[in-house]
Amino acid sequence: MSTIPFSDQISGLTYSGLGYPLRQATLQRGSTRGISNQFTSEGRATLSLDTGTALVCVTRENV
Repeated sequence: MSTIPFSDQISGLTYSGLGYPLRQATLQRGSTRGISNQFTSEGRATLSLDTGTALVCVTRENV
């Protein structure tokens, strides 16, 4: 799963159920910090975002 900031900045990005969990992260447009995360063996993840707009991409193998 990848989270790509569309806004200049997104903040409060939190996800769990992924190999690299984030808590209240702030990402700038162009940041690669939210790219190429993997689902854990549970196969389920949660994502929340406080401010900004982001594109979330999930590959077919993870659906």
